[in-house]
Amino acid sequence: MQIRLSKDGQIPSIKDHVEEIVRLYMGAIDRRKTSNVKQQILLPWRVTFDTNPDDCNLHCDMCEGFSQYSTVKADRKEQGLSPRRMSFELVEKVLGEFVDLHLENLENSNALGGLEVIPSTMGEPLLYEHFEKFLAVIQEEDKRLKEHGHQYGLKLNLTTNGTFPRLGAATWASKLIPITSDIKISWNGASKSTQESIMKGQNFEKVLENVKLLRSVRDDVHKAKGHFCSLTFQLTFLEENFAEIPDIIDLAGDLGVNRVKGHHLWSHWVEMDGRAMKRDADAVRRWNDMVPVAEERAKQKGDSLTLSNSIRVMIVLNDFLYLWSLCCFHRASP
Repeated sequence: MQIRLSKDGQIPSIKDHVEEIVRLYMGAIDRRKTSNVKQQILLPWRVTFDTNPDDCNLHCDMCEGFSQYSTVKADRKEQGLSPRRMSFELVEKVLGEFVDLHLENLENSNALGGLEVIPSTMGEPLLYEHFEKFLAVIQEEDKRLKEHGHQYGLKLNLTTNGTFPRLGAATWASKLIPITSDIKISWNGASKSTQESIMKGQNFEKVLENVKLLRSVRDDVHKAKGHFCSLTFQLTFLEENFAEIPDIIDLAGDLGVNRVKGHHLWSHWVEMDGRAMKRDADAVRRWNDMVPVAEERAKQKGDSLTLSNSIRVMIVLNDFLYLWSLCCFHRASP
């Protein structure tokens, strides 16, 4: 097996990437110091924590850390490195500083709208041993923001594999829905065979029931408290599932999911090269032939399904772009 970062140009060397980012930042800082223009304070509206990227209960084929082709865990073990798990003290400290920054610049912060916190998007964040405390501190900081005049407050933005480990879907839904802006569920098939073959270790029927439960709790919370947590299916586009995208859109609409989004495969291993839809002209042609079908299916769902808050089903199939718009599809170039 061979893991690649930059040979095909799609994935840069991590070292080169970080060095380039540092160079850009340092250049921007130097220019700012010598500028006579009054600087507008630019605030981050999201903060992301790598809480536990080395913990997951599935083995999805395309996952850099947990695929059957991945050597990440074995390599880290050989190097004597322990699993990466962030201390709760660091989470609490950084989140407090994040909120302090916004309270010090309240007018600019309110202009941004709602603030969000994202736990690890690698691995399964609900396996983080401090996740319940993580939720509690989000609630505390949300309250602090609003008490000091912030109009929107702070919400969780979660990506999960849909299995809801440790506490189960019902308990997690009751804890998550009231304080979350969006729950993204990794989804890779309209059929049991496709979904389970890609997301190894998942039970298709069980995750379907989990989504139905989430929808029910979401609607109850919205009716009782006015807060609406959107639900999203998040895909990785592969040879095995691209033809099912129109059916995934239908499934999302039937389940009460608000959005379908995704990105093309980042092929980390030669074993995955043949599954990428940008690998050759024929794959690109077949992808582009599918797009109008998916667009039409999305329009049908968008016209027929309106939730109580008037949010229509939003379909986003852009390559690495998370756009909130109806029926936006990425057409690859041959």
